[in-house]
Amino acid sequence: MKRIPRPVLRALEALAQSPINTSALAMAEGQDFAHDTLYRALGQPLAFFFELSLKLCRDLGGLERGYLILDDVLIQRYRSGRLGLRKMRDTATGGWAYGLSLVVLAWTDGKRRIPLAFLPYFGEEESKLDLALALLEWAKEAGFRPEGVLFDAWYAARQVLEWLHAHGWPLPRGCSSVGGSFTGRTGRGGGARGRMRQAIEEIFRGLQQELGWTGHRHWRRGKLLAHLALGLVAYGLIERQREGLGLSFYQCRRRLIAGKLSLDLSPLLPVQVEAA
Repeated sequence: MKRIPRPVLRALEALAQSPINTSALAMAEGQDFAHDTLYRALGQPLAFFFELSLKLCRDLGGLERGYLILDDVLIQRYRSGRLGLRKMRDTATGGWAYGLSLVVLAWTDGKRRIPLAFLPYFGEEESKLDLALALLEWAKEAGFRPEGVLFDAWYAARQVLEWLHAHGWPLPRGCSSVGGSFTGRTGRGGGARGRMRQAIEEIFRGLQQELGWTGHRHWRRGKLLAHLALGLVAYGLIERQREGLGLSFYQCRRRLIAGKLSLDLSPLLPVQVEAA
């Protein structure tokens, strides 16, 4: 794996420990973090951050067990601005807002949750289905052999189901040809499917409420996407840390903000760190 620049480690600490983390400047204010250092962390490519999330999942044995979840979330802005955003439909509210949609791939074993990667949809790309297939290909190349793949009913399209069948990736037990979805004849689903639905909702809630996926202030697409990707890695680190302490995600985050805990970077530190 590529060496981890120190600004990235500092940015992860700042993102996890700052009460306001919508930009590098916001994270630096009132904290012992230099704005320029944090901003340099946003110069990394998305693939670099996804490799860090992949390492966190791999160390949990996630390549061999657990479930992969596909879903999307709308990242809203109050106007189009220099990002050139279009109005998109928010599936959670049914309303329309300026923003970009992220197609997200996450892993869970029912108890632990690691967001792995995302691909942005600005309305210029061909289809979110194409992005979903690209994420599945990424997971296959990374070595995942999941117990099942779950997704919203919208992703239960022919090309997705054919891809899963061709690669021998199963739908969860009890699911029909469209039953890998969270929804179906039984609505939101119970049992395992209900827990998986809750897992992705918890990930989105944590990222939006705690890790800078709402209210972000970046006006360059590359910096914005890097900030969002940094949130994926921070979420995975907090998830690893809270499990060892017997805390919930939010309890751990509150203690990080209060200074009662420092973010545990040890899951990434075996990777060699470079100065800048």
